[in-house]
Amino acid sequence: MAVQGPQVVRVVSYNIHRCIGSDGHVDPDRIVSVLQRLRPDVVALQEVVSASGPEGGMLGYIARKTGLAWVAGLTMLEGDGHYGNGLLTRAEIGTVERFDISWPGREPRGVLAVQLNFGNRSLGVFATHLGLHRRERRFQIEQLLKRMPRRGKVPWVLMGDFNEWNIFSANLRLLRQALGHTPMLATFPAKYPLFSLDKIYLQPARVLQSLQVIRDASTRVASDHLPLLATIALDQAVQGESLHAASSFGTRLLCESESIQSGVCCTVIAYACMATKNSRKNGGELLCERVAWLPWAEYDRKCEGKKK
Repeated sequence: MAVQGPQVVRVVSYNIHRCIGSDGHVDPDRIVSVLQRLRPDVVALQEVVSASGPEGGMLGYIARKTGLAWVAGLTMLEGDGHYGNGLLTRAEIGTVERFDISWPGREPRGVLAVQLNFGNRSLGVFATHLGLHRRERRFQIEQLLKRMPRRGKVPWVLMGDFNEWNIFSANLRLLRQALGHTPMLATFPAKYPLFSLDKIYLQPARVLQSLQVIRDASTRVASDHLPLLATIALDQAVQGESLHAASSFGTRLLCESESIQSGVCCTVIAYACMATKNSRKNGGELLCERVAWLPWAEYDRKCEGKKK
């Protein structure tokens, strides 16, 4: 008899910046402390140093301290170690693939693709970190989409630092058209987050139960990015809905912050705010008056029309 897997899986995307905190100090134990508190089942790390030996360098150290298995997705050599993406998990590790999506003349970039087995349930994971130049990211997104499965019985998650923050950018529009919508939650810089650089895409979209940025005293100093946490309902993946369905309005979005509370960002799942006037914070809530909303699909059609 197959072992019953968990119904809900916690996944985290976290750019740990070589464990250099916002105070300039290198301290892997601060990252360890954050992850221990979050109790993730899967973690996609960016800007992590690993090593080819059994100890695994910084990545191996974090894995041992958190009790998770690790997989390195190196993109470049740095001194006597490796640097790039990394995966931590408490699941059984299945197939592992590494794809090169580097743009000539720029910092090497890659995708770490791993199939994880949670008892009788499986989850495909794609972890990446895109480049700093717009054209570079366009190329990398195109290469990435060629590798993404379109349909299948196994749900999958794409997560990492996309270095894309403008909700109206052509690169994000390409991702929306191919993968559906994902909430845009600010993760950078950690002390005063303004930009939604880190993202989590899921297929089918209905498996997403909640998405939250973890912002507190410890995460503000542990790295220059804040961790992004999603809970996934694996049992929802067996239903026969289209993989390209938009995210549900019932999804809980949580912003752990002193000033922004639950539900603030929920409208970005399926709508783009085209014009906002008289926005202000009041009593922990973001209040927007006279807001013009346009569905993403309509916005994308208008953009395509302008190109023609």
